[in-house]
Amino acid sequence: MNNIGNARKAAGLSQKQVALTIGVSAPTVSEWESGKKTPAGKNLIELADLLSCSIDYLLNRSGDPTPQVLEVPEVLQDKLFAFNRAEFEGLDQYEVDRLAIYAEGMKAGRGDKDEGAKK
Repeated sequence: MNNIGNARKAAGLSQKQVALTIGVSAPTVSEWESGKKTPAGKNLIELADLLSCSIDYLLNRSGDPTPQVLEVPEVLQDKLFAFNRAEFEGLDQYEVDRLAIYAEGMKAGRGDKDEGAKK
């Protein structure tokens, strides 16, 4: 059994309950658990949310089911509306920090651009 089955059982849910909640058939959930198929996109995100585990765990890329909580730098806090969860999913802390540095640089460069437009 792969991690999808482990997470489902840990959550105390049946394959049918998972299927009904996500909007797929019970045989589809069985195929995910047997490794015949891999959930993707929206189904994968909903599955991780429902089972309270990370996508990496569901895809057998991690032995730790705990979802990673990223610390979003202050410079991005009020800009999160521009990003959705899927765009941040899978980024590690180093990549989030680099994104913040890039955003700070863009903000600083924008000031120079605005000054040039006033001349």
